[in-house]
Amino acid sequence: MKFGIKFKILLGISSLLIVCTAFNLGYSYKLFTEDKTSYIFENGLKKAENISDQINFKLTDLIARTEFNLLLLNTPAVNFEKLINGQNEIIMTGILINKEGKLTGGDEFLNTKIFNKITNSHGVKSSDLSKEIIENSSPGVMTTRSKNWVYSPRPDLKFLIYVSKNQNDDNLIFSVSDFSPLLEIFSKDRVYTNKIISLSNAKDRLANAEWISKVDFKKSKKGAFETQIKNEDVLLSYVFVNDKILVLSAINKAEAF
Repeated sequence: MKFGIKFKILLGISSLLIVCTAFNLGYSYKLFTEDKTSYIFENGLKKAENISDQINFKLTDLIARTEFNLLLLNTPAVNFEKLINGQNEIIMTGILINKEGKLTGGDEFLNTKIFNKITNSHGVKSSDLSKEIIENSSPGVMTTRSKNWVYSPRPDLKFLIYVSKNQNDDNLIFSVSDFSPLLEIFSKDRVYTNKIISLSNAKDRLANAEWISKVDFKKSKKGAFETQIKNEDVLLSYVFVNDKILVLSAINKAEAF
C-alpha cells in the first residue's frame, strides 16, 4: 500500500508534535519536581532553624542564669532554694566539689514543683542527673572553663545541662533545663518529623544512625539532602545548634508530592 505525500507530511508533523509534547511534559514534570523539592527543603530548613533558635535561646538563658548564680554562690544573704524555685526555666542547680581531682556532689537545689512533675511522669531522680553531670564534668573531661550538652535518658526526655568552673577554687556549678516540652510541641508536627539529637550521647547517635549517616559534620552548619530511612525515600534538612546538638526536620517524599 502506497501513501500519498500529504499523508506522509501529516504523519511526520503528528509524530513531531507527539515527540515535542512528550518532551515538554517530561521537562515540565522535571522542573516541577525540582521546584517542589527545593521548596520542601527550604521549608524543612526553616523548621530546623526555628527549633535551633529556640534551643539556642534556652541555652543562652541557662548560661546567663548559671553564671549569675555563680556570682551569688558565696553570698550568705542569698536563699538559693528560693532563687531556683523562682526560675521557671531551671529545674535544678547545684555545686560539685573538686577534691584532689575527684568530683563529689555538693549542695543541690531543686525547682520542686517542676521536678516533682518530671519524677512522677518519667521516674527520673535528681541522683540520676547528678551522676550524669559528675561523669561528664570530671577534671579530665572539662578541658575548658564551661561545658554544655544534652542528657537524654529516654527518647522523649531531654535535659539541657550547663556546667561552669569557679575560677577561685576549681569547684563547679551546674544548672539543668528540661526542654522536653519543646520537643513535645515539635513532635506533634503533622507534616515534618523533627528530631533533636545529642551528638555527645553515644546511645542517641546510635539510635539515630540512619538519620545522620549523610550529615556533613565537617563543612557545613546546615544543609539538606535526600536519603532512605527504613526503606522509604525521605527529604531531610538539618541544622547544628552547636557541636553537641543537631536538629533534623524530615518529610516522606511520597507524601510530600
